[in-house]
Amino acid sequence: MQLSVDDSARRVLELVRKKKGEPYITIVEDGCCQFSNVFVRLDEPDNNFTKLADVDGFHVYIRNTIAPLYHDTNITLHALKKIDDSFSAETEFGYKITISYPETSFRITTPQEIQHGEQNKTSQYV
Repeated sequence: MQLSVDDSARRVLELVRKKKGEPYITIVEDGCCQFSNVFVRLDEPDNNFTKLADVDGFHVYIRNTIAPLYHDTNITLHALKKIDDSFSAETEFGYKITISYPETSFRITTPQEIQHGEQNKTSQYV
């Protein structure tokens, strides 16, 4: 997995660090967080998570059960200005960290490809 943090997310995460403490970014499997799959917490995740990386000084973890799904994926953490009722640490400041995928990171197999048995040759999935 390639992981990056864009300027919007970096600014919000720095704000969380300054006002609340060290943010730990977790990628989770469910839509608890307005379907963003990102939850920013102030405590270090337990052993149900694997540390992916330190990106721009921020600790990023992924839940063990979904780590294989992201193996060959390029993602960027991005912040949206949004009112959200999540308990994620950044929402107190009116932002939500989300995952952004590049346009070319996935495509869906067309019915014609399936009909001709080409889905394994041409399709890439997130």
